[in-house]
Amino acid sequence: MALTKDMISQNGLSAPGSYIKVKRVTITDKTSATCDVIFSIGVDANPYQIDSKSFEYDLDGENAIKQAYQALKKMPEFENAQDC
Repeated sequence: MALTKDMISQNGLSAPGSYIKVKRVTITDKTSATCDVIFSIGVDANPYQIDSKSFEYDLDGENAIKQAYQALKKMPEFENAQDC
């Protein structure tokens, strides 16, 4: 599971068709978690950026990684990201 979207890196470089993958999810408590998000230009390319994003977590919900992707797609910077 991953996302794709045209992005602008933290240092302002255009990164069209970025491949966005959740690397790891850390559950911080019963209602929140943090995930590491890896950005690269392609599936096998080296990352150009790694971010950490916090999101609401549901203990009774789907697996943590799926919840992370669902949360990312609701964040403004990932608006219109496509599953790939």
